[in-house]
Amino acid sequence: MEDSKLENNSNDCDIMLLEHFLRSRQIPETIIDYFKKENIDGESLLSMEEDDLKKHIPKCGDRIAILNFCKRTARSNKQSLIEKLKSKMESKEKGSKRKRPQKFNEQQHTKKPTRSIEIGWLCADKTNKDYKQVRAKFGGGTRRISISKNFKCSDILIIAKELFFPDGVSPKGSLSLFDCELLDFKSHALCEDLTVQEMYDLTAVKTMRCYLATKYKIDVLTDDEEYIPATITSQCTSESTAINNEYQYLVNSILDGLDHDANKIASEISNHSPICMLQDNSIIEEMERSSEQLATENIHQTFEDVVKTLQEPINNEESNTFNVFREEIFTCCVRAMRRQSFSPYNKIFVKFSDMEGTSEGAIDEGGPTRELFRLVINFIKEGPMFTGSYKKHLSLNAQALKNNHYYEAGRIIALSLVHGGPAPHFFSECLFRLITGQVENALPTLNDVGEDIKSALIQLENTESLSEAQNVITDTSIFTIAGYNFIYNFQDKSDIIQGTLKFYVINIIQEALAQFIDGLKTCNVHEYMVKFPDLFMSPMCDDVGIITAEDLERLFEVKYSTIGSNTRKVENKVITYFRDYLLECEANSNRQGECGSEEKISLVDILIFATGANHIPPLGFPLSPQITFLHDDSSPYPKANTCGLVLKLPVTHKSYEEFISALNFAFGNCNSFGFA
Repeated sequence: MEDSKLENNSNDCDIMLLEHFLRSRQIPETIIDYFKKENIDGESLLSMEEDDLKKHIPKCGDRIAILNFCKRTARSNKQSLIEKLKSKMESKEKGSKRKRPQKFNEQQHTKKPTRSIEIGWLCADKTNKDYKQVRAKFGGGTRRISISKNFKCSDILIIAKELFFPDGVSPKGSLSLFDCELLDFKSHALCEDLTVQEMYDLTAVKTMRCYLATKYKIDVLTDDEEYIPATITSQCTSESTAINNEYQYLVNSILDGLDHDANKIASEISNHSPICMLQDNSIIEEMERSSEQLATENIHQTFEDVVKTLQEPINNEESNTFNVFREEIFTCCVRAMRRQSFSPYNKIFVKFSDMEGTSEGAIDEGGPTRELFRLVINFIKEGPMFTGSYKKHLSLNAQALKNNHYYEAGRIIALSLVHGGPAPHFFSECLFRLITGQVENALPTLNDVGEDIKSALIQLENTESLSEAQNVITDTSIFTIAGYNFIYNFQDKSDIIQGTLKFYVINIIQEALAQFIDGLKTCNVHEYMVKFPDLFMSPMCDDVGIITAEDLERLFEVKYSTIGSNTRKVENKVITYFRDYLLECEANSNRQGECGSEEKISLVDILIFATGANHIPPLGFPLSPQITFLHDDSSPYPKANTCGLVLKLPVTHKSYEEFISALNFAFGNCNSFGFA
């Protein structure tokens, strides 16, 4: 009887897992319901003829994946059946020599094909900081189930979701509102590949208990009770001036955002007021509209607010080490990110090496990280994965595609945004629209293609006759590859140009674009790009704002000596020199190059020298940049600690000309990092 019960529980779990797997492959619910109605389980699917299976699962990839899933499940069940059979045979051989029931020990349970576990539900509050166990009356409680000991934690998570969110819904709301994970009884996250038996082996408990832990997604503001937004339309208050005090109090309760049930309040208001606006549920509609706006518009007012949200999960207690040789900076970053111990939310620790391979010894408090991302993003921008003379668009590079480098480039850009590095500022508008899913607004231009394609398109555009246009198309393989071999009417010239442009800018890069987007999903960056495209447009596409001399003066705090001292007099002279020097460099600040000649040092060069960044980050620097003076150092050149954000000015120069000559030399050779 007990064996039959365990077998039924195991079958139910298998069916539940199959349903979730079908949904993960985006199989229509009508087909899943049909399978349930006709009792078609994994074993049935394995026995089904190819033609019959094809009727229900038309896509070849889906069929292969589903059959492989069923085979894995069948192997697990087969192994459990063999173990059960062995156990029964051993029992028969012993005959009547029955032992007394033993006390619990782990060896007994390792022979069983299934293990019992208890599953509870923990749900975070609105701050997403504290978990509370959900009681049975709210759809929670503790559920005890028997499952195969070979099931993994990822399988248990699926089962837990089905237990507490039947059909994807619970008293707390839809499953889509939550981020979910599986925790052990100490609230530690469980490894997805850990099996049930391995959990028992590690903990040595009699009955394993784990929890489905749910947190509200960032754009969800509701909890156990109905959330009442504080932004109710002003029309309500403007038309309620003649209402009695009780009615006014109820309206004010809504306007003040008190935690009441929305439908109950609207009902009470309707009972106390003859206003038609209230009787047709317009307040409820307005509250729902306002709540939706709060969730999508008002949470993140600026790009800086988004960056703060993205940075919240960063773990400053753990770090990823990037060992970087500048000549191979992209390769070094890829190697670090592919390391098994790499976590995108761990703090980044950077070690640069000079040309001889010796460590520069910088202690990373942010400076080396900014330098790393500045250099590697510039490498990506100018590398073979992008094309365009000004703003950049993805180009198709077979080697980069094969090596998954588009994915790694996307990861680097996402990590830079989250870990205090620069934004790209080089995407073309068309590329940005494609990345954020605005395909209908992604209009390719000549600037989105390489010079060879651009030249051919311009040549066709400038033709003045049908024969001339046909010669251009015939003589240039670019049009043939795009599918245009002939032009039948001269009026078709514009269509051919646009079609060719679309082919090279959109159609041909789809696989590379998919890789790149997968990389941008690191730390949820792509999710926020899609959600707030207007906020991301400028940091992704627009040029960095021009830095002024006044900006740098305000940025740096000068650390003076005591007033009246001899050293203070020297410092006053040096600061005067430096401020004049900033004004001279301001004329060159339009230049985007990172290091200039002696005659053309820009303010960007000075910022890079002092901080490792080529523009002021969206959230500012972690420390306030400072200017100090080299009183105990006879060096004629400035020095910088980009970790501590300290620019050290020399005090040995007797004239302004000597001073600016030394600064020009230092800032003009600022491509080395560390204690410059």
